[in-house]
Amino acid sequence: MPTPFVQDTKLTAIAVGFKNAEFIADQVAPRIDVMSEDFRWTEYNSHEMLTIPDTLVGRKGVPNEVEFTGEERSGHTKDWGLSDGVPQSDIEKAANHPSFDPLGRATKGVTQLVDLAREMRVANFVRNGDNYNHKQALTSGNKFSDYDADFFEILGLALEQPLMRPNTAILGHTEWFHLSRNKSLLKAMGRNVDTQEGKITRQEFIDLLEIDKLIIGKSRYNTANKGQGANLSRLWGGTAAFHYVNPNLMSLEEDLTFMATASYLGKVAYQKILEPGEMGLRGGKKVTVGDSCNEVQISKEAGYLLTGVL
Repeated sequence: MPTPFVQDTKLTAIAVGFKNAEFIADQVAPRIDVMSEDFRWTEYNSHEMLTIPDTLVGRKGVPNEVEFTGEERSGHTKDWGLSDGVPQSDIEKAANHPSFDPLGRATKGVTQLVDLAREMRVANFVRNGDNYNHKQALTSGNKFSDYDADFFEILGLALEQPLMRPNTAILGHTEWFHLSRNKSLLKAMGRNVDTQEGKITRQEFIDLLEIDKLIIGKSRYNTANKGQGANLSRLWGGTAAFHYVNPNLMSLEEDLTFMATASYLGKVAYQKILEPGEMGLRGGKKVTVGDSCNEVQISKEAGYLLTGVL
């Protein structure tokens, strides 16, 4: 049916191209394009790929038959979006100032908030213990801030528990600040912790744990209610997650990974003309940025979660 919103290719390019370097959701839950709003994916039972069947076949026998029962699930992408109104007076002023683009600025601002909301959805998913078959709550004396705790052993043993060994560590910035100063990790790198202080680098941490990537979440959000003073908190905090993130993820139905994002048509930006009375006395334009996607679990056996890390 006709829509008063007209898709704008220039604004869509801004929405798609705008990236906040502190957001990590797309690295943690990679996007996979789906053909329609309704999609299917396979949630794997990883143990079936590790159960050794009888493969002996007699001269006139029939090979044993195996069956993989990864559960096929169906889902529906959800529409996420926000709008911002730009007064006509701002648009007319911009005509004489090429460096000022009020519609582009509004698009970037709205995209930032749409992406921030996705960042929170993914962070909440990652920190939810129900999404893991393997997890551990750290106790007093074994927190990241306890620099004498043996996290070289704790983390090493944790990574061996999932059937699909994690290749990616996901930590909040504060958690990494403390863990990078852990004495057992420094000793494992050959440092003399009795005579010098320091911290391990990200690459050293990757090498020690024999993983591929360390992702640090730095983003913050305002927890205060509208009208109250700002109260900023970190989105990624309180846990340390270790996932197998498939580096060659191509399909939700065939490839194994911890989680992924079904994305339909990607981000889009629209604009609508607002008549006088709809916005002030001179009207204006409303910019809307939308993202149709849904984050899904692929395998609980591809992750490990530490809670209560600080």
